[in-house]
Amino acid sequence: MTDSQHLDPATPPNGAINDEMVVTVAAPVQERDVPILEGFVREAGAVLAARFSYYEILLVDHGTGDGLARKVEELAREIPNLRLLRLSRSYDEEIAFFAALDCSIGDFVVLMDLDHDPPALIPEMISTCASGFDAVIGKTTDKGPRPLVRRIGSVLFYKLLGALTGHAMDPGATNFRAFSRRIVNSLVRIKERNLYMKYLTEYVGYKQTYIHYERIDRSGQPHTPGLLASLNQAVNVLVANSNKPLRGVAFIGVLASGLNLLYGVFVILNRLLQMFDSAQGWASTNMFNAVMYFLLFSMLAVLSEYVLKILEESRRRPLYYVAYESNSSVVDQYKDALNVV
Repeated sequence: MTDSQHLDPATPPNGAINDEMVVTVAAPVQERDVPILEGFVREAGAVLAARFSYYEILLVDHGTGDGLARKVEELAREIPNLRLLRLSRSYDEEIAFFAALDCSIGDFVVLMDLDHDPPALIPEMISTCASGFDAVIGKTTDKGPRPLVRRIGSVLFYKLLGALTGHAMDPGATNFRAFSRRIVNSLVRIKERNLYMKYLTEYVGYKQTYIHYERIDRSGQPHTPGLLASLNQAVNVLVANSNKPLRGVAFIGVLASGLNLLYGVFVILNRLLQMFDSAQGWASTNMFNAVMYFLLFSMLAVLSEYVLKILEESRRRPLYYVAYESNSSVVDQYKDALNVV
């Protein structure tokens, strides 16, 4: 069921799906996913074949190793709608998602985690998307067993990101989401180095809704990144998508400079008027110096993060490189369509 948002009155309640639409279901994969790959592909293919005439399953290999490519080639002999996009080296999952959007041919694109997202929901997500929403986002309250520190950190991160960017995000939202071609074309125009799908979906500003679902677990193995890796990603996302930390540090710097000026005036007046013995201010002077050094190095830390981002953006390097790409049968069948590139 979708959440409380309502469709436009003039929109058909069941979605405007027709036989001419092309659907792309895309999932980032790595070598560790080989044991569960066939089960996902067959289940997703059966769901798509029962509802859509033109569809493809796009797998984006963003890891290393040849076992996955061999498995996909083996499955492609039996499942002609299967397509593999193999990146040249190991990239993080966010880059893989954007590579999938960039190379998708569908009028609607569904992003999935093949380990946790149920293919049975694909038709409902596409139907809701066709009903007038450009983004349909999967939402779950069960993200698997996580340590207390990670759960608290996740809540704080989403609250801080919303406060700094002005775009509130639901902590229960996942990367299981369906996009219209309009929002796909908007997202692939973003060429930043630090990509975060959940935030950028909010940032582009199209109409969206949520679908609640229960996660599945195909592998039984946790795939969450380590605490330090998660912290590093959180810092990158916050710094890359908001200038408020820099503005805050600038304000503190101006305030600290003003206080320092007042302190200098006070020192001069004390020297002229001999208000009290200056030796008595040894503790307060050292305390003041400690606070000033703290502010100084805090500002340097934040500024260095922004300088790093400026350096990364100035390089203008491509987000990813493709080592190999196979075509699915739907490309040849539907090669004259507007969205096929």
